[in-house]
Amino acid sequence: MRYSHQRELILREVLGRKDHPTAEQICSSLRAECPRLSLGTVYRDLNTLVEIGKIRRVSIPGQADRFDGEVAPHQHLWCRKCHQVESLYMDPARLQALVDACEGIEAEDYSLTVFGLCSRCAKEEAQGGALQVQGQGPRRRAEQGDPHAQALPRGVRGQGRSAPDEARPGHRRGVRP
Repeated sequence: MRYSHQRELILREVLGRKDHPTAEQICSSLRAECPRLSLGTVYRDLNTLVEIGKIRRVSIPGQADRFDGEVAPHQHLWCRKCHQVESLYMDPARLQALVDACEGIEAEDYSLTVFGLCSRCAKEEAQGGALQVQGQGPRRRAEQGDPHAQALPRGVRGQGRSAPDEARPGHRRGVRP
């Protein structure tokens, strides 16, 4: 593989960070040092670095891939509140025993991502953070910046309630059937 100054910058950036950055975050960080760096180049070089084993890709469903400079075996936690990824260190022998206990498969590799709250967010919730949003609907919580509230579009109601009049076939507003 040919030497690439940009790939070297990207590798140095990933290795120097512990926050599991996305390609966009890496590109933004390096733009001051390399103004002509494109996001496409960052993605291509990250993929190359993953393929040759210099870094790891951390995939979180519904989120942008993150990258980790620590290639030694370890797991990850994705915090549902602050959306940060943290490294977790579990006994590899116990994890391998769990994989080996799966009958009828021949596992070649595995990764484990735990979804929940990081220690900081768990502590905040234990101290009453959850009480601040109690009794508020998801739209109100989303408007107040709660990253976990999934507000429905205006005019659409949640499960278990009737749909707006316009959504009912054959129904005219203000006229009861």
